[in-house]
Amino acid sequence: MKKLIIAGVALLLLNGPAFAQRDEHRDETRGTPHWSRGDRLPEEFRGDRYVVSDWRGMHLRRPARGYHWVHVGDRYLLIGERNGEVRELRLEGEIHR
Repeated sequence: MKKLIIAGVALLLLNGPAFAQRDEHRDETRGTPHWSRGDRLPEEFRGDRYVVSDWRGMHLRRPARGYHWVHVGDRYLLIGERNGEVRELRLEGEIHR
């Protein structure tokens, strides 16, 4: 039993910094991760599920070559296709429909 408790505590200590790091990128008021220009979007948000194919319909500007728009929570992010670097960020409320 003592070994099990020690193993559990060790696991929590090893994973603690990873969880804290993720939490520092959270926008407390909306619950959506917060990114800024130059940040790299995590792989989990780069999949087809988040890609905005109708950028005109969303009143977003045409993506430059090598970039595309993704929609995560209440944010539209223009990201680099190769590295996921955020080039531009728009909130849903800023977009005039």
